[in-house]
Amino acid sequence: MRKHAEKKAAKRRDNAMHIDEGVADLDDSSSNEGIDEPETPDVYSQDLDEESEDSEDDEEDQNLEDMEAGRPALHTEARIAKAKKRKKKVEEGQVYVNANEVHASLIHLFEKEREIMSLVYNSAGASDEPNPPSADMFFIQYLLVPPNKYRKEQKTGPEEISESPDNESYRKILSACEDLYTIRQEIQGHVDETRRRVRTYDDLQNSWLLLQDMVNSLIDRDRNPTKGLARLRNPEGIKQKLEKKEGMFRMNIMGKRVNFAARSVISPDPNIETNQIGIPPVFAKKLTYPEPVTSHTFHELKQAVINGPEKWPGAISIEYETGQVINLRQKNNDERLALANQLLSVSNPSMTGNRNKKVHRHLNNGDIVIMNRQPTLHKPSMMAHRARVLPGEKTIRMHYANCNAYNADFDGDEMNMHFPQNEIARAEALQIADTDHQYLSATAGQPLRGLIQDHISVSVWLTCQDTFFTLEEYQELLYSSLRPEDNHTNSDRIQTVEPAIFKPISLWTGKQLINTILKARISRRSGAAFKVIDSF
Repeated sequence: MRKHAEKKAAKRRDNAMHIDEGVADLDDSSSNEGIDEPETPDVYSQDLDEESEDSEDDEEDQNLEDMEAGRPALHTEARIAKAKKRKKKVEEGQVYVNANEVHASLIHLFEKEREIMSLVYNSAGASDEPNPPSADMFFIQYLLVPPNKYRKEQKTGPEEISESPDNESYRKILSACEDLYTIRQEIQGHVDETRRRVRTYDDLQNSWLLLQDMVNSLIDRDRNPTKGLARLRNPEGIKQKLEKKEGMFRMNIMGKRVNFAARSVISPDPNIETNQIGIPPVFAKKLTYPEPVTSHTFHELKQAVINGPEKWPGAISIEYETGQVINLRQKNNDERLALANQLLSVSNPSMTGNRNKKVHRHLNNGDIVIMNRQPTLHKPSMMAHRARVLPGEKTIRMHYANCNAYNADFDGDEMNMHFPQNEIARAEALQIADTDHQYLSATAGQPLRGLIQDHISVSVWLTCQDTFFTLEEYQELLYSSLRPEDNHTNSDRIQTVEPAIFKPISLWTGKQLINTILKARISRRSGAAFKVIDSF
């Protein structure tokens, strides 16, 4: 003991001499090697070193006293490690504060600064309201545990199951809460004699930290303290179950899997109508519509039944009045012909009512389909088009004029197509969501459709003074612009204009072509003031 006391006194004298002489105890391998700095005495670090050395000497004294008294001495290395850890915390200026202490501080803050807190955390901003904001909004007092239905077991083998991984997170939280309660009881004097030692305030802080980590990992798996390869076995948190494309919102709530729908990449096609959509034949053969058999549709449906499911336009099945469905995939040509001839006949004379047979035919030209491009941000993100089956195509073809409404481009965008299955749905889609009636946005009244891209370029080229068209070209452009069979004109006759050049051949200018289109589109009975300028 005497030698140890002399050694301790010598160390203290050496430390005092270093401080008086202003010598900084720095490591030679420091990262500041090569930076010229004035050598100033680091008194604070010397004080910390002295405190740590004193603590180490105190640990040694404690070990010697324990050995003399016959008690088992604790490992000196462990005591030194604790002292170094305390030294590091003091150097960094960080002190751990548990959630209970933070809660108490915030409660005091909200009581003292109630008016400011009401303005910050309350939309109404009234500080004298019956329920002012409090610090409880930042803390979780209770955790809701979902029922067993939503914590399903996992299969680990053909006939083996294990409990849900979420149970492990809840079990750890319960264990941490129980441990926290036990430590509090020991600190208050309720000592458990079966324990090897009485736990202290440091153990209480560590238990708080463990509880916080378990709750964090329950909410977010990335906050789990388990790292490395072992983190792959961590159960998913609440955040992981809700976020991204596989989460509950996008996978189960916002999006559903439906029948009679198709999805493919879109491609531009200026040769179809703005209210049309080009359908690949593979989609037309898969999507069907239950068409009732009447005297008006008999011949068309008869030919569809004869063609069968593999030839477009065909049919895949026949539904009788009783609800029985005959699959045409298992029938040969003769059997399909016999069924086609009996479409108007009654299959069960004892039935009462006027229910007709139905033929589940292929999607045909002119059918109403609803197109949708995700994300569906506004009403025109879903619009009704008329189908046009394009042989040889593999993608959905769409006109340029619809790009702004769908916010679509042709760099790989995909769109969904839905096929209404009754006349009421077809009528609603055609009258409410028709593409040619969605010209203005409902939010600000801004135009959604107009001439874009190629239309602007071709309009400039069309109205140039040196652009002329022959009679065949003039009439072809008129037909492609007006489409009389689609009721795009206001009269049965189209009034043409005289050519601008008669000799050596008759030629029309682009401006004359536009005048002819305007004449056919604007109704004279509406009283609109319209004057055609024939001089070019």
